[in-house]
Amino acid sequence: ARVAETFGVRLGVVRLFQHPTLRGFAGAIAAATTQPAEAATEEWKIVRIQPAGDKVPVIAINNTVAYYNLARLIGTDRPFLGIQLFDPDAPRDLEPRPFAEIAADYVRIIRQARPHGPYILIGLCVAGALAYAAADQLRREGEEVPLVVMADTWLPNYLRRLPFPRGPLFRWSYRFHVGRHQLALVRAGAVGLPDVLQSYRLVRKLRVLEIAAALGLIAMPEGKHDWKNRWFLPHLEASRDGWTVPARDGPVVILRSEEMVLPFADPALGWRGPAAGRLCSAAVPGWHVDMFQHAGAARIAAMLKPLLDAVDGA
Repeated sequence: ARVAETFGVRLGVVRLFQHPTLRGFAGAIAAATTQPAEAATEEWKIVRIQPAGDKVPVIAINNTVAYYNLARLIGTDRPFLGIQLFDPDAPRDLEPRPFAEIAADYVRIIRQARPHGPYILIGLCVAGALAYAAADQLRREGEEVPLVVMADTWLPNYLRRLPFPRGPLFRWSYRFHVGRHQLALVRAGAVGLPDVLQSYRLVRKLRVLEIAAALGLIAMPEGKHDWKNRWFLPHLEASRDGWTVPARDGPVVILRSEEMVLPFADPALGWRGPAAGRLCSAAVPGWHVDMFQHAGAARIAAMLKPLLDAVDGA
């Protein structure tokens, strides 16, 4: 986003992986001015986060930047791809669609990146549900999907169906947990109060921060682009809530970050029913997206490597 504002050139996130030095990235900016327009608009769909290796690749749905450290820790002998259906930098209006239809669009891009299986799919939050749905469709098309990994992905509508008093107790404990975490970040100077307020939908809807910034009361948070780039998430979440989850008999890994509150909910995040056959649930250090950094990435890589090796052996 900064490059687009400063130089008038849009670069896909893949360029960061291809040119990880300042000299190389500067050259990519210069070269982008002569790149065909169609290439510039399509390269973001398939991001080769870690392109080397001849083992069965891991394919991530959305959140491509988040997986860079995990891909490196898994090893340079295994390709790690990112699949995106929506251009993060091109917001547009989206009509309501069934979740299975959206998943089918992801499947088409997955097949562009890798025409045939076996497939290893991973997704964070609602993208985890997309990975699960895509796995089901690929299996129905005759392909092997020996492993699906879902991170911080609740079974659709599981939390809404929690009976009284577990439902209210969960919601209040989650709000307290999140508020305490955000307050700790502000006190530590890791984030500013405007950054925290920006994470609340009501604040963004009422444009409170924009008004305060226009009045000179605050500086607009540097992370404003992060929320703009999530413009398609409400569309995916609304569609997911109407999805009938199919059963799966293949291995499913559920990763839980420190954001998850479990005293009143299922540690498997509700997936014991449809994925009861071969389900593994594990806690990971880090908060949501941060679970793929530092200690969280190391824990996930260590846990997944034996499962990935088993896929190669099979």
